[in-house]
Amino acid sequence: MSDTHPTGGRSFERWALFGAAAMALAALAAFQLRRHAARPATDETPDPARLLEIEIGGERPPPAADRDGARNRRPAPLPTPRADPPPAPPDRPPATTRSVVVQPGETLGEIALRELGTSRRAHEIATLNGLPNADAIRAGDTLRLPPR
Repeated sequence: MSDTHPTGGRSFERWALFGAAAMALAALAAFQLRRHAARPATDETPDPARLLEIEIGGERPPPAADRDGARNRRPAPLPTPRADPPPAPPDRPPATTRSVVVQPGETLGEIALRELGTSRRAHEIATLNGLPNADAIRAGDTLRLPPR
């Protein structure tokens, strides 16, 4: 028997989808009923805002009145944390200024490579010693060196 439905024979798929949705809703309702049935019965009706706050994992709000009957009592202030003193700076030995005596035929780049590990720091030696350029050194000059 052929299906002459105007949707082209898809009525079964729609009914199956409707049935699956109905089963999901029924399972959800059963879960909610079982969940609420597990709670102990009380004579008082819970405050909806309080009930919602507890259900979503929040803390219980403070009671409207405590044993003394006092209302709107302010909570005790939280203790203020003590400020720890800042850590003491590490004891470092005083920086010693190193120097080098220029030998005949040496360049600032060679001195920087030998003393500082790279010739790219030659400009630091020149700046520290107030030299206008790298060619302004002569044999016998004493040059201060920057820290490594």
